[in-house]
Amino acid sequence: MNIQSVQRATDIISLFCKSPRRLGVTEIASALSLNKGTAWGLVTTLEQQGFLQQDPDSRKYGVGPRLFELGMVYIGNLEINAKGARAAQNLAARTGLTARIGIFDNGSVLITYLAVPRSEDYLSHQIGPRTPAYCSAIGKAMLANMEPAELNDYLCTVEFVAPTRGTITSRAQLKADIEETRERGYSITREEMIPGLAALGAPIFGRNRQLEGAISISETPEIVLGKRQEKLGYELMRAAADISREMGYSVG
Repeated sequence: MNIQSVQRATDIISLFCKSPRRLGVTEIASALSLNKGTAWGLVTTLEQQGFLQQDPDSRKYGVGPRLFELGMVYIGNLEINAKGARAAQNLAARTGLTARIGIFDNGSVLITYLAVPRSEDYLSHQIGPRTPAYCSAIGKAMLANMEPAELNDYLCTVEFVAPTRGTITSRAQLKADIEETRERGYSITREEMIPGLAALGAPIFGRNRQLEGAISISETPEIVLGKRQEKLGYELMRAAADISREMGYSVG
């Protein structure tokens, strides 16, 4: 049973997953095809409950503290984070690169854990919590290891947007990249999402050989895809294998 008011409230909250900017009631009503009065009532209720917060100057709304609290609870309860944190931190320390863990959620990648080798690593803050699968190392590592039916569903529904000139923009390109990833054992991105950023990604498996997520390392193309690439790929796959074992994955 679908309760309309609850559906509309969650739709409003979901708008802020797609855009980090603040939104006014008129913008929210327009985006969801709602009457402005209805939108105002829902937004006011969400604000009173702490899910949204109004900026006193612009009078527009953004994410409230209650959502942050719930997000922290969710992240803290993720098995892949609990069992992968140490391996990700060790990987960042061994390679000197930023390491990330992510999962596949509603057709895109949700970054759930970040490990940095040094606090001044500014590149670690340039990737949002949700990224397209087709232009991220974590996403392409998962796509290459999905069940055929799940991958086909993704390929049939994905809409390509190019944030950089290097972004994959067609299903044929993505299929070719996926095949190369399978042969290599890890994925590669070169300035496909952010100019000046390259990454390698490897899948993480769990019980019953279920694909659970992926781990990546990133830095400039010169560092990631230079003379160290083969060594970095080995270290990455070693970390992914360690996490997979912790998650209950067994080769036999």
